[in-house]
Amino acid sequence: MKRQRIGLFCGLFCAVAAWAGQPVDYKVDGQVFEGYVETQASGVPMVLLLHDWDGLTEYEMKRAQMLSAQGYAVFCADLFGKGVRPTEMADRRRCTGELDADRPRMRRLMQGALDAAK
Repeated sequence: MKRQRIGLFCGLFCAVAAWAGQPVDYKVDGQVFEGYVETQASGVPMVLLLHDWDGLTEYEMKRAQMLSAQGYAVFCADLFGKGVRPTEMADRRRCTGELDADRPRMRRLMQGALDAAK
């Protein structure tokens, strides 16, 4: 019985590990961004997931895993830049304020994420 449980655990662990996403570096306007891709199969519809005002975090990665389990490929965009994950309220306001003030740049960042997803 114990061997069966170990075998089941190993099988489940390997299946989950196969689903694990990965970070993806890409550039927009010469700046490096770090997105995250999650997929279980090729040729499935792709969802572009945009982060909240604290940047790309475990929350978005968990949502990407959930969508992937539903049959989608998911690319989590990074709109702030690689390593920029604001934790203080003032930094969050500044980062999102910069995007709000420069909508053409925000559109380029989203297009860059879509291009990286392809």
